[in-house]
Amino acid sequence: MKRRMHLHFLKRKLQHDVDDLKEVVEMSELHLQKDIRSLSIHVEKELADLSEEEKEYTAGWYAEDFFRLDKVLPGIQRRAFFLTAMSMLEANLIYSCKMCHRAYGFEKEFKKKRDIRTIIQALDYLNNNLSIRQHSYKYYWDILQHLWTIRNCLVHSDGKPSSKDEKEITDFCKEFSSIKVDRLKGIVFKKGSMEKVIHIIDQLFRRLMDEIGRNKMPEK
Repeated sequence: MKRRMHLHFLKRKLQHDVDDLKEVVEMSELHLQKDIRSLSIHVEKELADLSEEEKEYTAGWYAEDFFRLDKVLPGIQRRAFFLTAMSMLEANLIYSCKMCHRAYGFEKEFKKKRDIRTIIQALDYLNNNLSIRQHSYKYYWDILQHLWTIRNCLVHSDGKPSSKDEKEITDFCKEFSSIKVDRLKGIVFKKGSMEKVIHIIDQLFRRLMDEIGRNKMPEK
């Protein structure tokens, strides 16, 4: 009974965190599109009674506002949401280890070590203590490993891939088309990229919970 309660609480928390982030991302994108439409309507009204020369001058005056709403602000927001998503992934994998330790009574608690990605340590802990079929989540886990490299690039080198990671990130972005490396070697998150990242994390969590729930270890 206690195990079922722990696992039920864990499953609900993982889903709740994913749903919350998904909702915030959707609202953010909708507000940006609304602001662009509002600005377009305002500019159209202002241009209506102007001469062609005045229209050209006035439209140029608003060009920076459109660029800011269409490129700059979305880029800043998506970058922040991406880092939030990666933090959520790490925190919830650690939390999964702690809850499974309580639910199954593993001999050792999960403890982070230096110089190894925490998300790898956490998943190894679960794999080593439970009968998890790794093939069930491997597709999503492989993608998240590349996304974590991008996360490190954003955190440690201001969004520009290091020589060590450049090939990995460039090759990955060719497949993961909603993220790209621009001509200045900066990482750009396109529209829809955050929804895709959150979906991948969600699928990993779902498959992990299915595997964790399959385990029939006797309760201690």
